[in-house]
Amino acid sequence: MTSGMAALEAHLASGRFRAGAAKGRWKLLELQWPFAFIDVLARGGRRVVLRFDCTGYPEAAPTATVWDRAARCQLAAASWPRGGRVSQVFNPGWKGGTALYIPCDRESIPGHSQWAGEHPWLMWCPARGLLQYIEAVSEILQRAASSSMKRLEFLPGVWKGLMGDLHQRGGGRRESGAFLLGQITDDAKVVSEWVSYEDLDPASRKHAIIQLDTSAFPLLWQMCADRDVQVVADIHTHPGKPIQSRSDRAFPMLALSGHIALIAPRFARGAVKPSDVSFNVYAGGGEWNSYFGADAASLIKN
Repeated sequence: MTSGMAALEAHLASGRFRAGAAKGRWKLLELQWPFAFIDVLARGGRRVVLRFDCTGYPEAAPTATVWDRAARCQLAAASWPRGGRVSQVFNPGWKGGTALYIPCDRESIPGHSQWAGEHPWLMWCPARGLLQYIEAVSEILQRAASSSMKRLEFLPGVWKGLMGDLHQRGGGRRESGAFLLGQITDDAKVVSEWVSYEDLDPASRKHAIIQLDTSAFPLLWQMCADRDVQVVADIHTHPGKPIQSRSDRAFPMLALSGHIALIAPRFARGAVKPSDVSFNVYAGGGEWNSYFGADAASLIKN
């Protein structure tokens, strides 16, 4: 067995892959090194089979195409998933359909140096492995599948500890922020811990407002892989009211539809309640849906 195949089998045996499979989000159909055939759930209950070429794994990113298992060839273009962002990623006209148009695909990375700045969370991370690609595709295929918004649930003590940490790091003089980590269930995004922006990028503490270098994201993904958690939201503080600034709206930390960004007022001074923060949900295309007061509190359980 090659080291690449051993690494792939380990990633496919991980708890997060098994959890997604148990929920029906994806399923390993076949493994014929260097190919892995994965069935992914799309909106409307459709199942999409992807053939991943894992040559050079895990140092090199895999490349994937939509697969027809019965014919054992690339699926006919007319049958590819369609609609909005799905059509951009699943584009049979891109490289003849031999690769998906996504930053973690080996064949699509060349010529897109801007992706590192625009989509750093989607750049290939060997530690996350194939699951990174599968989760990204699953999110895209499922984006419009659920009409209900998941609320944030904080495990006991996490909310209070988080607010205290944000205030302490900002010293009541500057903004501070963190990624909220945990698990996504059928009903909620459960926050079990957080990682401060300045722990990922120490230089960020030099700025009065939030600025995070793209080099922080590989560290974040490594941490998620090591702890078997996901990024479920982010939070940062403002000196006054918890209203998004122009830069907050233009540059989300994770520009994924449905991503939640909280803002805590007064540099998180005092006893910050869920009704004090703003609950902002990225809708894609630079658009946001924001909730305040009682509306925000109804979406947060602490």
